[in-house]
Amino acid sequence: MNKVFILGAGASRELLFRTSTHDLGGVSQTLIHRLQGPLSSGFFYYANEFMKEMNKISPLGPNTKISNKWLINFIEEYYFKKNNNKVTFDELVNDESKSKGINIESLYIAVEDKLNEIERKRSGKYVEAEEFDPWFGRKDLLKYIHEVFSTIAFYCYSIYHRILANYIINQGGSVICFNWDILLEEEMYDTQKWDYKDGYGFDPAGFIDKNESLGEKYKYKERGFSSENIILKPHGSINWYQEYDPMEDKSVDTPKEIFIGIPLTRKGAFRGGTVPGQGRLSFSEIQNKKQIYESVIVPPGRKRGRFAFIWNDIKNLLTNADSIISIGFSFNDFDFHIVNEFKDMKFKESLAVDIVNPSFDIIEKHKVIFRTDRVTKTFNSFSGYCKWIVTQEGTEKFSKLLIG
Repeated sequence: MNKVFILGAGASRELLFRTSTHDLGGVSQTLIHRLQGPLSSGFFYYANEFMKEMNKISPLGPNTKISNKWLINFIEEYYFKKNNNKVTFDELVNDESKSKGINIESLYIAVEDKLNEIERKRSGKYVEAEEFDPWFGRKDLLKYIHEVFSTIAFYCYSIYHRILANYIINQGGSVICFNWDILLEEEMYDTQKWDYKDGYGFDPAGFIDKNESLGEKYKYKERGFSSENIILKPHGSINWYQEYDPMEDKSVDTPKEIFIGIPLTRKGAFRGGTVPGQGRLSFSEIQNKKQIYESVIVPPGRKRGRFAFIWNDIKNLLTNADSIISIGFSFNDFDFHIVNEFKDMKFKESLAVDIVNPSFDIIEKHKVIFRTDRVTKTFNSFSGYCKWIVTQEGTEKFSKLLIG
């Protein structure tokens, strides 16, 4: 049976993980964290809550924030236009209800529209210095989004993703993941049966290894086998990079242009207690003291037409699928490009779809998208699904990971 797992933002909403601390006397303490990962609405608040939690366990904790003055002013003005209510950026970061009044995807599109407006007005004319502000603002917003997910991945060895990864390895199946984070990939890699070399469905141009500073013993080495479970990421990933050239606006069209960033290993290194700048994957990475690489995550804006080779692999995967497990994917208003991609696909008449999602209208959406009546909503949450997984044959040993 060809099984395909589709992961949306809801699959990274519930974060359950452990960290360890050591006091001056050498006494260690294990802490359990239950946090909410950032969604499109309320992104600034939930991102800040994660940062505050991690700063409690480390004096050198994360400092991910927006400092671009133009962008902060734009966000405040945008909020007023959308909600007819004034708010400061500090309130958006610290007040959950106010933060939910702004959607990170629609905000990014608004910044893009501002840039397009300036482009139309100038039409070859002299460019004032301040007209570059929206360009830097967009870049800083994208960098902030990348750093949020990179920081989460740096501290969070996700227990739910560990359970899912081992289930996929044991039961078989491939993954279509629309999330930028690498929570699943890290756990797939830890199974010893999946590798960054070919696990994304392509041979990368090279690797950017954050473990090199730890010595030869910890450097990334290809494992010498073929990954049977492929993870396709049509929106890119925080650990995908391309060579940066300030004089050229590159568009990644082939896998030969993608470099894979390898996060700090969990082998022999207490990652959650190191300085984030050392082990965290940054938006820009420098190799050999000269070559700059920049993240190739596809931004949440209007320009989604990238990674055509991945969409082709997705089409082949879905047209041959017997079973789809859709986790945390809602086909919201910003996913119209995905709906268009799926529209021309021909699915098996016998296709069955299981949904893990709390939305009340989610069944009808999946029936329309996948053109089948064999759609069942099995669980409201990713955690509920994982609790079911550990009751299945061969996965019982992972039940001890679920605290409480």
